[in-house]
Amino acid sequence: MAGKVRHLVERGGRYWARVVVPADVVAVIGSTDLREPLGGERAVALRRLPAAVARFHERIDAARAQARVGAAPTIRADRRLSDRQLAMTHFAEEEEHQQADRLMSDRAAAGDFARARPAYSEVLKRAASGRASNEEMDAAIGWAVDKFSARGNVAVERGSPEWRERCMVLASVQLEVLQRGERRDEGEDVGEPKHPMLRPAPQLVVNGDPLAKRMAGENSHKTLTEIADLVIAEKRPANGTAYEYRVAARMLGEFFGEPRPVYTILRRDILGFKTALMKTPSNYSKRFPGKTLPQAIDANRERAQPFDTLDGATANKWLSRISTLLAWARDNGGFPPDEENPATGVKVEQGRDRKGPPRIPFTPGDLSKIFAAPLFSRDQQLGEEHWALLIGLHTGLRAAEIAQIKLDSVRLERGVLVFAIEEETKNDQSRRVVPVHSTLIALGLEAHIERLRQAGENQLFPEWYRKAVARKETSTSANQTFANYVPRWFNRTLLPSLGIVDGRKKFHSLRHSLKTALARAGVSRDMSDAITGHDDDSAGAGYVHAQAIEAMRDALETVHFDGLDLSSLIRANQGDRAHSIA
Repeated sequence: MAGKVRHLVERGGRYWARVVVPADVVAVIGSTDLREPLGGERAVALRRLPAAVARFHERIDAARAQARVGAAPTIRADRRLSDRQLAMTHFAEEEEHQQADRLMSDRAAAGDFARARPAYSEVLKRAASGRASNEEMDAAIGWAVDKFSARGNVAVERGSPEWRERCMVLASVQLEVLQRGERRDEGEDVGEPKHPMLRPAPQLVVNGDPLAKRMAGENSHKTLTEIADLVIAEKRPANGTAYEYRVAARMLGEFFGEPRPVYTILRRDILGFKTALMKTPSNYSKRFPGKTLPQAIDANRERAQPFDTLDGATANKWLSRISTLLAWARDNGGFPPDEENPATGVKVEQGRDRKGPPRIPFTPGDLSKIFAAPLFSRDQQLGEEHWALLIGLHTGLRAAEIAQIKLDSVRLERGVLVFAIEEETKNDQSRRVVPVHSTLIALGLEAHIERLRQAGENQLFPEWYRKAVARKETSTSANQTFANYVPRWFNRTLLPSLGIVDGRKKFHSLRHSLKTALARAGVSRDMSDAITGHDDDSAGAGYVHAQAIEAMRDALETVHFDGLDLSSLIRANQGDRAHSIA
């Protein structure tokens, strides 16, 4: 009779490998033992047994590593997990999978992965820093978000700012898993994980903690990132706002250097954060990928030509988001409700110089340079850049509004041809209709639209729109993306080439030029605001849409721009039309 073999179990003529799970990791693994079928032949089972037992011990080791970084969340349907819980769970599962893969017999497949690992790591770095497109994010780590979505642990729409945030977190964790695997392959001791979300969680009760008296409930021990998830789940803000809550919480966590429960956050911490923000290079996560906020400040300081730092308005935006999160935490058991919000009143005082130079209209001399040869030539068909400048001057539309105009949005209202501004706008007053100036009609706008329709286009500025939409995948605001491209070319290339170097004169100055021309023509402020969609704080600001279309058209037709002579272009267009009819 064959002797008993440790870890080998026979049931009904079938053999199994079995290892009892130590008590300290039963909660992590979710079972008291681990089993693996080995087949019906004892000789075969004995050959397979050592590898199976090794895999079990690798899994137990991974569970112990997870237990060291914090209690693993119970993965059950419909339970929402914080970013930290997602990171911990994903890390433990990937560590387990990787360690099991190291024991596989298919060495060729292992070699293929080793060769592909550097390229995959680079994609993960782009994803972790937020520089990857939605397609790259999806290919690199979207599968991990899908995994948690299927379990009910996250509920995010693919491509949304929240989805990108989850991808960034999981990509950074996946990158650490790969790096640890590479060090193991080289025979190194990987030690404890370095990712901040995988470090030991802050304890609710700390002996001798002078701030322990500020604990007020179950949310006291949560980090601001976890509070942000709760705020978003309750308030259901717009995607852009939700994204900013998470970014602000992440930035404060980077400033602290470690996850900190909200009950430990004091006013002096927020004041220190404000000081750090004023030293933080703009777009630091993209300019210094992989570096935390303090590291980016140091790296920027060491540059021969440091990047510009955040302006006061941007710093105040992040401080405002932090204040909202802390206010919710105070009202929901984060710290005593009778205490003042530590972020209340903390903001950067801005003088006029901090807001940048005010925009001013173009002079007659400027307009004569801009709308003349070589850019505007009667022998040249008007393209996107030409129409963008012409429409900007004759309507006062913002760059983001111009870029989004659909062909169907240029239509008749009460017999008047108008631009209907219906897409993503700056404010409520921005949604409006603006009559098309007769100059634009004389220059052939309608014929231009017809050519675009025949080409199968839907947008008035198809190339500008496509470029901006591609860029918008990595941003959250239309005004940040659609305001690029044509305005950037105009500001950085065209104006300097014409000798117009006044920093107060930009693409937006076309809008100021129209506002000035309307005022000089005696058009009322209410009518001017109705045309330009100006957001004012007067009592009548909410009623600007009540202006009659005919009155708006007549007001626009009173406008005259000294220095602007488009007569040769109009004659050339009328000649082309006559030739086409003949």
